[in-house]
This record gives sequence, C-alpha cells and structure tokens, in this order.
Amino acid sequence: MEHTKLKYPEIRNNLKEYTRDLANVDIGELWGGGEQGGNSSENIEYILHFFFDDTSFADDPSGYVGLALVDEDEARAVKQLVVSLNTLFDRYGTDLTDMEYVGKPEWDNVTMRARCLLDMLETWKASD
Repeated sequence: MEHTKLKYPEIRNNLKEYTRDLANVDIGELWGGGEQGGNSSENIEYILHFFFDDTSFADDPSGYVGLALVDEDEARAVKQLVVSLNTLFDRYGTDLTDMEYVGKPEWDNVTMRARCLLDMLETWKASD
C-alpha cells in the first residue's frame, strides 16, 4: 500500500485500538476479565462513543480519507463495521450488558467486520 502521511494519525491509532477490541475472539477476557483487560478500551460504551459521538465515522467515514484513513477501501470497511454494530443495536436495543451483546449471533458479524478492517489498518505504515 502506498505510504502517505495522514493529518490525524492519533485518530487512526484510536480506531485501530477499538477495532482490535471488536475483532478479539476472546472479548470476554477483555471485558469480563477484570484487570486482565488492562490494554483494552474497557467496554463497548467507549467504542460506541468513538464511532458514534466522538468522530463522524458512523455517518461519514469517507470524510476521514487523508485524515485518518488511507483510502476509500478503508472507509468502506469502517462503514461495514458500523452497519454491523447498528444491526446489533437495532435488533436488541442499547440496554444489554457488554457480555449479553457478545453472546448474540450478530456479534459474529461485528467480529468478522472488525477483523477485516483491522487487517487493512495494520497493513498501512506511515511514511517518515
């Protein structure tokens, strides 16, 4: 992948951290494991705030191309992850615990989409 500088690499780093948590098959170890999850983003609430409140990734991931995303392929992968999260919350609402969401069949799609995005995010390296 072509190496370019991004305007906001710290947003990309946050995106990678939250996406890594969503992609983790052993998410119960992160969210349900107490202190064992020290490097995780703590829980799904932080992840949702990042995607839906703190950034506009949920509404317009393409707007981050050149800022925190390298290209439209990454933007589409972000959008697919957001759609999988929306599907989960549309079906079950927003009042379940983290572990209840993880136990739903739709969580497999969240994990799969997160892994695809994470692979893309980790492939790119910033230029000096």
